[in-house]
Amino acid sequence: MGEIERLLPGTKVSDWASTAIATALPTTYIFYSGYFLGGSTQANAETKTGDQLQFESETQVSLGDVLGAAAELMGGFANSGVAGYASLGTSGSSYSDVVEKIVFPTNATSNLSSGLSSARNTAGGMANAGVAGYFGGGQGGGGHTSTVDKWTFSNDSRSTLGTGLDSSFSYVAGMANSGTAGYLGTGWGSGYGNINKFAFSNDSRSVINPGAWPQDRYYACAMANSGTAGYFSGGQGGATFSDSTMKLAFSNDGLSIISGTLDTAKHQASSVGNTGTAGYVAGGMDSGDWDDKIDKITFSNDAVSLLSETLSVPREEMASYAHESSLS
Repeated sequence: MGEIERLLPGTKVSDWASTAIATALPTTYIFYSGYFLGGSTQANAETKTGDQLQFESETQVSLGDVLGAAAELMGGFANSGVAGYASLGTSGSSYSDVVEKIVFPTNATSNLSSGLSSARNTAGGMANAGVAGYFGGGQGGGGHTSTVDKWTFSNDSRSTLGTGLDSSFSYVAGMANSGTAGYLGTGWGSGYGNINKFAFSNDSRSVINPGAWPQDRYYACAMANSGTAGYFSGGQGGATFSDSTMKLAFSNDGLSIISGTLDTAKHQASSVGNTGTAGYVAGGMDSGDWDDKIDKITFSNDAVSLLSETLSVPREEMASYAHESSLS
């Protein structure tokens, strides 16, 4: 071969194509989404079905049966990019200790070998992406609990924090500033209204008293714009349902009520956050009837709007979590 031939590339496609395309192109598009699973339907029946709200298009997709068992009064958190986790709460009219793992993007479901440390419902979920997830509080056969269980994502092993919640309560709302701290609060019990903050570096706990709430609140839901703020929406105080949302600024744990309101006053809704963009509050019960509406809170200005998309069926007491691109 002459000198010039050794310096110039081959002229046949086969001479360079095999090295230019070293790996196969992806065949599956990742739909970063929020998930709403299980819950109680309008027929007052537990369900194992799920809904997927695709963040980019704000399109709702019905997933059919996702959970291994029908359940309500659930909790959820996610290791974004890997899997979501759902505590079954009440299943078959009995308290459950089962925690199911739902893998992204196939939604393949399995039961963790170590579920909750005790059977209970209405535990709140929060997660430190890539590290660990937590379920705290809830109600079991012995009443309200202050227990906080932790799952290490590398092997899904469970431990129980030595310091639980500041008091025993159920119907706990949970969310997290991933990498920094998680928040569990606004539950029902001796300490309802308080927000418990857990520093992810050492799981130490501090307590925030939400004086910004217009009234003591339980049955709320929570989600986060990680790195910026968390939001607690809806809930109930006494016999009154709420359409308000409390915002917790992560920079100083300051509390305020945003000006926008949900489409209706409701409790036992579920919510997910898409960091940097918006949060979504779905389902719940308003004025004694099940709801299928999805409210959107735009994070840039905290404006609240109602999506045209709805849940596949009206439902409450669901597990919810998000598969977010920013935390994957």
